Amino acid sequence: MPRITEMFRLPSEIAHQFPAFLSYFASGMLFVFCWERLVPRLKYIAPACAVVLAAVSVAGVPFVSEFVRPFCLAAVVMFVALKACPLFGVVKNDFSYGMYLVHYPAVLCVASFGVFEGNPAFAFLLVLALSFFCSYLLDCFQRALEGLNKLHKEARP
Repeated sequence: MPRITEMFRLPSEIAHQFPAFLSYFASGMLFVFCWERLVPRLKYIAPACAVVLAAVSVAGVPFVSEFVRPFCLAAVVMFVALKACPLFGVVKNDFSYGMYLVHYPAVLCVASFGVFEGNPAFAFLLVLALSFFCSYLLDCFQRALEGLNKLHKEARP
């Protein structure tokens, strides 16, 4: 997208909007469409993708990076989410959409306190933790409402 915005003299803000990140969404969709083939092989794919992701990030070959980075990042994220079990059973449902919904307000809150300027790595981890926590609370609230609805339906004569 940055090259397209330069070529057609479009506003630079477009390079940071949805079309610029479409390849990341497409990589996630690839996992959904090829779930039976990719997920069982994640323990082999993810470490290779982590190495490639690190090499691409260090080397920074622009054309190659733009094609390789989204898939490699998707593979590593899927491995951590599905196979690495870093949250010790806390994650029972898909939190990706909930985290997607709440991450922007979390970014705005953290940015309003100036944390990004002082320590961007800490700010990133804080936004990630806030997004997960809010998404987890939303999921718990949804389950509680479903339970109440079920009890209400059973109590009707």
